Amino acid sequence: MHGGQHEKTFEKTADAVSGRMSTQGCWSVKTRRHVGVKVGCYLSSAGDWVKAPSKHYAQCQHGTRKDGGSSRKSCLKVAKQSHIWCGHCAKAHKQLTQRDEEE
Repeated sequence: MHGGQHEKTFEKTADAVSGRMSTQGCWSVKTRRHVGVKVGCYLSSAGDWVKAPSKHYAQCQHGTRKDGGSSRKSCLKVAKQSHIWCGHCAKAHKQLTQRDEEE
């Protein structure tokens, strides 16, 4: 099953998908280019973050979660910034950027 272009399609996908990043409600998983870890976007109502303040949240593979806002677009933006809100991602980002500068 794959999500489409509309919010309701993403909600149906999130309700049905399980096993991605060990949590139900995931509608997108991307590997962060300059961090080297996977970050997922989730529908709060289908996921296991009961006290999520918004409709969506982002979670990296380290387990750190961040409020993603009320739209898919805002959640994807938050997911792309995992090096800001997760200490483990920040370390990975720093190591990768230092290695790139050395080469």
